[in-house]
Amino acid sequence: MDLNAPGLGDRLLWRMRNLVLQRPGNGADWAPGELVYVAGLFSTASGIGQSARACADALEVSGVNVIRIDLSAGFGQVDLHAPMGALLSHRLSQCPRGGTLIVHLNAPELERALFLCRNWRGAGRRLIAAWVWELPIAPASWDKAVDLFDELWVPSTFTQASMKSLCGKPIRVVPYYLGDLSGFRAATGSHRGVRCVAFADGRSSFERKNVLGAVRAFRQAHLPEGSMLTVKTRNLYLSEEFRLHISQAVESDERINIIDESMPRSTLLQLVADHDILLSLHRAEGFGLPIAEAMAMGKVVIATGWSGNMDFMDETCSVPVPYELVEVADKYNVYTGHTGAVWADPDVGAAAAALTQIADDPALRLRLGETARSKMKSLSSGEHYLAALRPNKS
Repeated sequence: MDLNAPGLGDRLLWRMRNLVLQRPGNGADWAPGELVYVAGLFSTASGIGQSARACADALEVSGVNVIRIDLSAGFGQVDLHAPMGALLSHRLSQCPRGGTLIVHLNAPELERALFLCRNWRGAGRRLIAAWVWELPIAPASWDKAVDLFDELWVPSTFTQASMKSLCGKPIRVVPYYLGDLSGFRAATGSHRGVRCVAFADGRSSFERKNVLGAVRAFRQAHLPEGSMLTVKTRNLYLSEEFRLHISQAVESDERINIIDESMPRSTLLQLVADHDILLSLHRAEGFGLPIAEAMAMGKVVIATGWSGNMDFMDETCSVPVPYELVEVADKYNVYTGHTGAVWADPDVGAAAAALTQIADDPALRLRLGETARSKMKSLSSGEHYLAALRPNKS
């Protein structure tokens, strides 16, 4: 149920949820040896789906007993094979009593997620919500979900700052776990020019991802022969208008290839590994997972120098693109109604100039890539997830 939905029927459902949903309240901290239940969209090829997968993987490599709860079908978002061993929510009653529950879904979906997890037998244990948000002002309506959890996890200091005015409960910054990406290497064989990649997802707002800006920067740059740009999209069908806009932006440029499909993470990572540069002229990021993954693989990142990605980006390991802050205007209606909110308008000309410089200087590419790889090593371990589970002594 949408927490904002009006009407008597919805108000009755809101009251009835007290009879079936787990209630937080001074939930006990996790202790070594106890179970951790991680609920989320494990069979969905989205960023928030990957956040659940990353959390479960990070805790497992840290020695925690994890049970995955796949809620993808409950939200009608199944586009990947379910991970081995993941439970459907109705089988929770067969699991041992107790254990911390971590739910990787944002406020509008949290109540439904907890309803799907109603057979979790963890009364008195800690219930953690894991959210991500991309604007500096959190939606006011999200405050209705704050009483449903004990603690909030967010992936960046940017998201943490946006949530502070909304949430009076503990907010921990837990950056996404990347794992060991050293096995992903570019396909063998020589190539001319530089290979660039950019990402966009219709469920995450094509306007926010601003892949059209990346296309324009690529086309304005002075690049050696053989250079190419791969635009990896997902859910293009959600906006025929955007499909038309990107077709017009690409025109007949044979150097640009559009791939619109859902891919498992291993295929996505190999796609990044096969390119030299990741272009992200985003207007806002809650974290910037593709950026982090590219840097962890030693790729050069040219990205807007604002929002969640600046927790791990700087001039020593990447190319932050200058920008101006402007009022949010989303023609694709994902971020409508956020009066007073701002996001970045990146400088396409500066991004094109940076791309030209990077393409002309292989030594600079190597230096930035190696510095980026080294900087991201801290996210290849699950220790920061384990630390977040431990009692907060502050």
